[in-house]
Amino acid sequence: MVRFDVDRLRREIEREQKRQNEKQSKKRCELLGLPIDKAILHLKDGQKLNCKVVKIGRYEICVENNGKQLIVFKHAINFIEPIS
Repeated sequence: MVRFDVDRLRREIEREQKRQNEKQSKKRCELLGLPIDKAILHLKDGQKLNCKVVKIGRYEICVENNGKQLIVFKHAINFIEPIS
């Protein structure tokens, strides 16, 4: 009979999840191969959204604006102006 140390397994899982999160946070957001951190999103309805890009998905961009995280669908964006 094999006995497992549940606490040890839990610590290993938490350590692995922490490593994965660190890898993802170090990974820079790229759009068309260009790194992008902060940008002004010009939306199709005329609004400008000055934000920090958190994650870029297939159909959406997750951004942080005024301390809030927002999801902006790519079809709602007219163009993106990167900020250095």
